[in-house]
Amino acid sequence: EAGDLAVANVIQDTLDFMDRAEIEEQERAAKRAVDARGGGINVGDKVEANYCLEGTYYAGIVTAVSDDGKNITVEYDDDGSSETLTEDNVRVLSGSATDEVVSPPVGGPLTDAEALGQSNDDEECLYEAYALKAKLAELKGKLGDNESAAALYQEAADGAMTAGKMSTAAQWSAKVAELE
Repeated sequence: EAGDLAVANVIQDTLDFMDRAEIEEQERAAKRAVDARGGGINVGDKVEANYCLEGTYYAGIVTAVSDDGKNITVEYDDDGSSETLTEDNVRVLSGSATDEVVSPPVGGPLTDAEALGQSNDDEECLYEAYALKAKLAELKGKLGDNESAAALYQEAADGAMTAGKMSTAAQWSAKVAELE
């Protein structure tokens, strides 16, 4: 049991690291997009905004920006509601809603592919997050934490479906049903 707990902790740390790395990459991409446009947040930008200043960020589109650029009105994707926030409560996700590809500015940071002509295989994860979540769910179930196990199996099943792994997703969904 102690070995299972140690492995579960390592997997959880790995998932946390993968989440942070994905967020950092999104932030770098957003900064490159803003830099390519000359900075600032513009109407039509895809953003995340601090909903009602509660600390939870939700995706939306900028519908208005004050003349000084300090107040931004965001329409949220999930329910269509709008609110005006200060610029420090809004973060750009990528280029404008109509942009498909944004080139980095001259002298800006380059990706490995841009700098080397190939990707850096050392930075590629050999496991998908959904597979690690399923393994963590298995361990949580062994340790008697069925509630966490069910939630992790559900996240794993959702990830597998997104990746097109329907059979795997169905197996993990069945495990959720068994645990609930």
